[in-house]
Amino acid sequence: MKIHPPAITVTPAIIALLKSAVGESCVHTDEETIERCASDETEDLRFPPEAVVMPETTAMAAAVMRIAYEYRIPVTPRGAGTGLSGGALPVHGGIVLSVEKLNRILEIDSRNLMAVVEPGVITQELQEKAEAVGLFYPPDPASRGSCFIGGNLAECSGGPRAVKYGVTKDYVLGLQAVLSDGSVVNHGGKLLKNATGFNLTQLLIGSEGTLAVITKIILRLLPLPRHRLTLLIPFPDLESAAAAIPAIMNAGVIRSALELIEQAAVKATEAHLGRSLPYSDAPAAPPWLPARLTYCLPIRRRNSRSSGTCAGQSAKPSNRSPSIKKRIPWCPATTSSRSYAGSRKSQTGTASQPYATATRATAICM
Repeated sequence: MKIHPPAITVTPAIIALLKSAVGESCVHTDEETIERCASDETEDLRFPPEAVVMPETTAMAAAVMRIAYEYRIPVTPRGAGTGLSGGALPVHGGIVLSVEKLNRILEIDSRNLMAVVEPGVITQELQEKAEAVGLFYPPDPASRGSCFIGGNLAECSGGPRAVKYGVTKDYVLGLQAVLSDGSVVNHGGKLLKNATGFNLTQLLIGSEGTLAVITKIILRLLPLPRHRLTLLIPFPDLESAAAAIPAIMNAGVIRSALELIEQAAVKATEAHLGRSLPYSDAPAAPPWLPARLTYCLPIRRRNSRSSGTCAGQSAKPSNRSPSIKKRIPWCPATTSSRSYAGSRKSQTGTASQPYATATRATAICM
């Protein structure tokens, strides 16, 4: 292949080559598309590309990369543009290769607990498809309703559930990718153990598109958890809330997420939603609360939409803590079958005996 000097710009001749390779409908130079792909959610940064190409297949993506390689044109892969680290910013101009048309869920393999998807699949859509057949894809970045799986791999996205389940890299078993010269490579596969050779699958995860353009992904799924509940625990100050976190972990409580919410954030949320949230003035939790979290586990029946109950209200004291009955007359926690985030409706059951109001409210959402 002949290598040309670096292109100063994406010329009309190169645009014509791109259109002949992937079709006119996949190549965009209009102002609206250029402007949309000039930035992501990173604040105050804008780098307009000269062309945006939206391939529909791996072969199309490879053709684009071959043209760019031959004429030495910079290529920036792009997902949904929800990232905050500038990974999708075309800082050198050139071509933005958007994967938004590579958006098919190719397979949900229930027998082997795996999914095969293209990079333009929205994370939440995959989760919902998996849950419909009793499976679970745990990574939950904050933008899961709009971000792409491919972008999750490029950034190695996590989310609150990383505390228990890990991040995106922990669920990628294999992938197909296009290298800078247009070569198509396949790494890993539909298998759990693959100890042969270099682990090139994990090399590409988190590389922000600098090493290759990912075009197909094989993901590991889990059985869908039977029970889910949100437990809201008030604390009098940040110090006691912080101390509760290692206490929860050392107590052996298997939690999917731990989120610390300061009073200012709770008040801002109330103002935004136009409604009150439990413990927004945060009753002060007793100083021994972290030690008894093992006895305050929320319980929810399977497929029930009613609010959970706290085992600490009626459970017998443990042999390890003979005074637990005297120390824990009730559980000062709010339980919910859904979290308050987003537009989902919540159902709550709130303890009826408040402690004294704290001057500085802090809560951990578990």
